[in-house]
Amino acid sequence: MLSARWGHKLRTERKAKFSTQEEFAAALTRDQSWVSRYERGKATWTLEVMLTFAAVLGVAPGELFDWPFGVEQIEAYRLSVAA
Repeated sequence: MLSARWGHKLRTERKAKFSTQEEFAAALTRDQSWVSRYERGKATWTLEVMLTFAAVLGVAPGELFDWPFGVEQIEAYRLSVAA
């Protein structure tokens, strides 16, 4: 399942940059249980959440989330429509 795969990748990247879920959650201004739900693949993923995780981790969204459409292209389109 895609959600579980993304959660595993998120956990791997988070552990490389933050010691705990609590530290990562603080950087996101969220709580630990929120981060845990995503890492376990139990939360609903949105583009906003994905981009926020990537930004806080300092990686390109496409590196963090393997999405066949390319997150960068979707975000560029979203920004062009919003302008």
